[in-house]
Amino acid sequence: MACCQGIIASTFAIGAAVALPIGAYLAQYYSWQFAYETALPILAVLILMAYLVLPESEARVGESIDYVGLALLAMSFVIIGYSFTEAPTWGGWLSEDFWLGIALGLAILFLFINHELSTQNPIINIGDFANPPNIAVPPLLSSFVAGFGMFLSFQALVYMFELPKPIGYGMTILRTGLTLAPIALIMLFAGPLYGILMNTVGYRRVLIITSGIAAIGGLLMATTVYVHELMITIIVMIISMVGIAA
Repeated sequence: MACCQGIIASTFAIGAAVALPIGAYLAQYYSWQFAYETALPILAVLILMAYLVLPESEARVGESIDYVGLALLAMSFVIIGYSFTEAPTWGGWLSEDFWLGIALGLAILFLFINHELSTQNPIINIGDFANPPNIAVPPLLSSFVAGFGMFLSFQALVYMFELPKPIGYGMTILRTGLTLAPIALIMLFAGPLYGILMNTVGYRRVLIITSGIAAIGGLLMATTVYVHELMITIIVMIISMVGIAA
């Protein structure tokens, strides 16, 4: 099962490796809005293929979907994310609008937690987090942190590659996408490998080791950022991705 999950997770690397250079090309020679618009017909085809090709499951459950929880969680994340995005235009991190947005997002998140504790079919069982031996909690938390770190790293690399010298590398959008694509492919090989290791040595050891590798990669990234050598930056990012991919 763990190996299958690793293989499924590794497909993300294929999508990222293909989309990064294509999206970069569209953004550079057309517009970033057009890069997003091209995804719409692809999504439409995928929906049609899923309807026509995927077999219908015969399993039926009596549980209902927690629409209220989904709405509260989505609003909380959107408001907090929007506040961080717009903070520079609102007057900086100390501006009143920024902290009002953060406070509103956290208040809605608090409502979400209270709702999940009282509903019959929560989308996130808060009680699991109060029970440390629960086997589902460590992978859930580690995947959240790893996903956050991965996207934050890619965002930081985009700035680093595209900013003019001597701060960055002065790359074009297309060259940045081409440079990031091979780094994303690391997950293609690491996902199934970690799935096999979980079956042999256990998920705890794998999570501890890979978290350490990711932490070392992040520390190296922070300490070598002023070296300003592209190959060193790529190697350090690969080390981080080897850890994050688990």
